[in-house]
Amino acid sequence: MRFFILLFFASVFYACENYIEIEVPPLEKKPVLNCLFTENQPFNLRLNMSADIQDTNLIFIKGAKISLFADNKFIEQLQEIDSGYYISTYRAQKGVLYRVEANISGYPVLIASDSLPQEISPAQIYFQKNAVYDFGSSYAQAYITFYDPPENNYYEVGLSAKYVYYADWDGQYHEVHVDDNIAYWLIDDDALNNEEITGWIGAVLFTDELFNNNKYQLKLPVKEMYDNAHYYVRFNSVSHHYYKYKSIMDKHLFNQGGWSYDGLLLIDGGNPVSMYGNVENGYGIFAGYISEFIEVTDIRE
Repeated sequence: MRFFILLFFASVFYACENYIEIEVPPLEKKPVLNCLFTENQPFNLRLNMSADIQDTNLIFIKGAKISLFADNKFIEQLQEIDSGYYISTYRAQKGVLYRVEANISGYPVLIASDSLPQEISPAQIYFQKNAVYDFGSSYAQAYITFYDPPENNYYEVGLSAKYVYYADWDGQYHEVHVDDNIAYWLIDDDALNNEEITGWIGAVLFTDELFNNNKYQLKLPVKEMYDNAHYYVRFNSVSHHYYKYKSIMDKHLFNQGGWSYDGLLLIDGGNPVSMYGNVENGYGIFAGYISEFIEVTDIRE
């Protein structure tokens, strides 16, 4: 009897479906400029044309003239090292407003600017084993304490691990790098709960909205502890442009993975997300960050 009831409801459901054809306007083709830069490193910049979601190949832009400015002073013209890839000899420094101008034949000049954020370092980092429980299983938790300056500040934090194991199948030792070791489903931290985090970029982004100009202890649950492993925290101070771009990218990757941000299963692909960018006359991002990669030596039982 249950089978016939389910069959009835299924037939009613499909009978009520209406298909509506919507004409989607063509995407306006514009150049895309992407560059995330950090302290004491050259500016690595990529230029390509925007593409439809069904396009399989990117069209890289060759022969562009890209000028780099520091506090409105011309520094140099970037060198093209490969098709669509450009690099500076100059290395980014703190306390400077940078601007790039990309001259591309047939298009208006692309302009974007940003600076490196203030460097903020953790004051204490430790792992506490068996700190979080979920359905009978226990998980470690990372505690990261830092002092937030009075300005509006933005952060990106990730957990990773590295360990070696012996494989019976080939009699060799293999080194494994776990780039994303955050148990996102167990997050219970005020600053992180204030964000819309989906966990598809291998890190968490957050602001100091709830703790501006105060000491804060971030809590990040650890997905897995491995035998004889080394554990690391990637602690990034990021600019406002970086924070906005990566936050939207997290949602975009989540949606393209087959689910919408509000939890609906998407059969034929993800809902589109309007990406954040700060490039005038085009698309893309030009943003700065300062990164620390710290090994965790304080692991508490």
